Amino acid sequence: MTKVHTLKEQQELRLEISFEETVKVQLMTGTAEVFGCELLERKEYTFTGCKVPIFTWHGCTITITGECTNYIGEGVEMFKYLNTHTALENIRKKARENTNLNGPRVLITGPPSCGKNSLSRILLNYAIRMGNSPLFVDLDPNQNEIGVPGTINVMPMNKPIYPNEGYSLASPLSYFFGSINCSDNLDYYKILCQKLAQSIDERVELDEAARTSGIVVNTIGCIEKSGLDLLKFIIKTFGIEYVIVIGDERLSNMLSNLTLEPKKIKKEEEIKNEKEEENEIKTEKEEEKEGEKEKETKEIIEPKKVQIIQLKKSGGVVVIDEKERKTIRKILYKRYFYGITQNLKPSSMSTSWDGLGLFKIKYLEQAPEGALPFGKRSKLDPINVKRISPSSKLDFHIGAISFAKSTKKEDLLTTNIAGFIRITKVDEKRRRITYISPSSRTLPSQIIIFGQLTWYSD
Repeated sequence: MTKVHTLKEQQELRLEISFEETVKVQLMTGTAEVFGCELLERKEYTFTGCKVPIFTWHGCTITITGECTNYIGEGVEMFKYLNTHTALENIRKKARENTNLNGPRVLITGPPSCGKNSLSRILLNYAIRMGNSPLFVDLDPNQNEIGVPGTINVMPMNKPIYPNEGYSLASPLSYFFGSINCSDNLDYYKILCQKLAQSIDERVELDEAARTSGIVVNTIGCIEKSGLDLLKFIIKTFGIEYVIVIGDERLSNMLSNLTLEPKKIKKEEEIKNEKEEENEIKTEKEEEKEGEKEKETKEIIEPKKVQIIQLKKSGGVVVIDEKERKTIRKILYKRYFYGITQNLKPSSMSTSWDGLGLFKIKYLEQAPEGALPFGKRSKLDPINVKRISPSSKLDFHIGAISFAKSTKKEDLLTTNIAGFIRITKVDEKRRRITYISPSSRTLPSQIIIFGQLTWYSD
């Protein structure tokens, strides 16, 4: 059954498609976009099990084939999203003109189901359409957009995030947390955030496009004190200058007094010395331009207050319950092994476990402070990893193939990941492990790390 929808300027057609249904969308006339990515006229887009907001600035005609809940709403918040993008683009322009300035470091936060993922896509797609290559950082281990659940990742973005495909999984830098809940081991989660932030800083130093384009950080839903403390830690760790808070004025107020540590960049004395060494005769206009750059540099050296941008939740955002989140996690695992459009066939392989280094992250619960003598701290290390022997208990577990060069605890826990396998069977008698992998090649490492992640495919 095909329906035709005519949208006026600045309206949004909102589709809610169940996991059992498949819907095909075509732009017939006019212009439209999904999460900031422009739809091509007459091209057929296929969706299943998702929410799709089709927005138009100037009006369009859309055909929908298939069963889904749909209605037309006013895209009021898109004006504010566009204004936010414009402000960020102005910062990128300044960074291109002055090598002592960097592109914007933006973090998006708010309560669960407020539209953080949607806004991330919109800002990234708008930046890409302007020729930028921002880094996208996803710190949500529950429903990670660019990795599998239980990981945190960063990925350079230089191609549009197509509406029916999502993020490309080709080149993320992944760190394995091993659980979908940060609260299972906050200390370990923070260590991984620090490693990821360090990697980003190194990339920005070497990559001019990354330096000027900036980063966009997606976070977990912030709903309680521990979540607020973690959010503040993330803001300082990643050097976030702009925090976008969706639908939570109280949270905006709580973050309003945050400041950034001074950046380690060229000091005024160094700039002065460099100027004295120059032999070129500068025109008056060049001198004036240099003076402006020095002024901007001096401002950055000083402690800088984090800017809070308060935005309302889009009318198209739908609250997701835990049952639906669980289904989405299954889809994310399936996407990794079978491809975004289910066009891949993962290889089922078997190998002897002799020579493999199998390890499991242990999540040790620390005693509450009130249970310890005054002034005493628990001596238990909340961050631990142990070598394990293969057994049927590993069936259906997700294993992370580590790039670690040694089996030392620090290397195992803080080295990035090459990829993932899913254990399908452990044969204890024959000492063999059967697993599926997206690649038919030999494992790039013999070190495999497990956490609490399992995937029982349908």
